[in-house]
Amino acid sequence: VERWFDRTDALFLPTLLESFSLTYLEAAARGRPVVTSDRDFARHACGDAGYYADPENPRDIADRLRELVSHVDAGTVRIPEPPRGGPMSWDDVAVRILRVLHRAAAGEGQRVEEPISIAAARGAR
Repeated sequence: VERWFDRTDALFLPTLLESFSLTYLEAAARGRPVVTSDRDFARHACGDAGYYADPENPRDIADRLRELVSHVDAGTVRIPEPPRGGPMSWDDVAVRILRVLHRAAAGEGQRVEEPISIAAARGAR
């Protein structure tokens, strides 16, 4: 993935739905601006630094792409901040999901054992 981002100038991701995409975080980690859908999930990932368009409106998408180009020309391009500690891997996401599931299964107020880590699970094979 890194080598592909190294060959790009920006991320253009006009999507209608993402459950959780590392794509935004990977673009931020590589210092790439993001043009994407004006949706809550995208705004959560990119904050004020994203370029947002209605993914079902070609004119709005074109306007955002032109805005990005004008910001590049002016040296004022916005780039999302990479997450602290670098981008999350899918293993990190899996561990977080395991933790939530363990807490839910234990019930409110119950002591929760730390779930097995992905690395430990791989070592157990």
